[in-house]
Amino acid sequence: MNENPVTIAYLMSRFPKLTETFVLYEMLELHRLHFKVVVLPLRLEKEAAAHPEVQALDCELCAAPLLSWRTLAINLKWLVCHPVRYFSTALRAAVGTVGSLKFFTGAVFYFPKAVVFADTVQRLGIKHVHAHFASHPAMAAWIMYQLCGVSYSFTAHGTDLHVNQHMLREKARDAAFAITISDYNVRFIAERCGEETARHFEVLRCGADTAVFKPRKEHRETGVPLQILCIAAYREVKGHRILIDACSLLRNRGIGFHCQLIGYGPQESAIARQVEELGLNEQVLVKGAQPRPAVVRSLGDADVLVLSSIQTRDGSREGIPVALMEGMACGLPVVASRISGIPELVEEGVSGLLFEPGNAVEMADALEQLARDPELRARMGHCARERVEESFDLVKNAHALAQRIKSQIQT
Repeated sequence: MNENPVTIAYLMSRFPKLTETFVLYEMLELHRLHFKVVVLPLRLEKEAAAHPEVQALDCELCAAPLLSWRTLAINLKWLVCHPVRYFSTALRAAVGTVGSLKFFTGAVFYFPKAVVFADTVQRLGIKHVHAHFASHPAMAAWIMYQLCGVSYSFTAHGTDLHVNQHMLREKARDAAFAITISDYNVRFIAERCGEETARHFEVLRCGADTAVFKPRKEHRETGVPLQILCIAAYREVKGHRILIDACSLLRNRGIGFHCQLIGYGPQESAIARQVEELGLNEQVLVKGAQPRPAVVRSLGDADVLVLSSIQTRDGSREGIPVALMEGMACGLPVVASRISGIPELVEEGVSGLLFEPGNAVEMADALEQLARDPELRARMGHCARERVEESFDLVKNAHALAQRIKSQIQT
């Protein structure tokens, strides 16, 4: 990389967001690669817990409140100086999202902010914007491109792609390059938007920091109770109810275990209520959000990492959860749903066991198999670490993204 920093902008829905660690750590890695990152969040997030690395991120944060004199003044400036461009971009964004209340509302709501961001990158001389998520962030980047010509790229993950594809063709066509995190997503895009749109996408994995997430030096004494860990937001798509049902089956089979849930979200009270109703309070601990150091400690105490993801009625489903990558980097075998891009990470029978989404019996069977076979856990955990090092390493994949951005800026 050049000694002089290359300034780029990162655009995301919310910042800092505890459950989107992959965005934060990707920016940190790019900073180490001599990029100066300007952060453009559509919303500033205020959460009870935060990763300490947020404070360590040396970046310029450029927020754009919707209701402010500055936002109004900048929009009026662009309206007066570039009326045709301003109105045509707003019209195309509105018309392109008709049919989706969420996307249409987002286009209208975030358009003034995107105008401020366009003004910001022009003022700072930023040549490239990278957006995380194919939904509102990619739309904002597209608006910026239409207004000031700044090149952009975006990464499509999971629900941001699977539920709604409004204007995906336009966003991918006008992007300098478009990334998605799984081969599954490429096939999905081809089915929903056509092969031509799918050809705009290249697969670049998210990754785990293998220097931070690594196997414990001394293995915890094997045997019962099995230490089960789940790190996931308390949302329907994560399928916690399936995990709780599987825990109930394990107890009924006489399998000793402790299960710890780490996360936060709208379904936390419902999950705690299910645990209580099934009489699992002694076996299952429902915890709140935790910063990365606490997560690393919990991974070090675990025997297996689990994730019982499902597809919801609106089509939401996982991409490839980074939590699984981090657990595998720590040398843990994985028990997870056979859904979306997860089988691209977890080699079934090698680095973990997969089960059909929503099938608590299959999940319990997999956990019982690992509980009864410590050697299998160790063998799968070793393979899990190797799998992450091979294809899901944060540093390697951030280097690939950095080279892609750099080549775009130099053209």
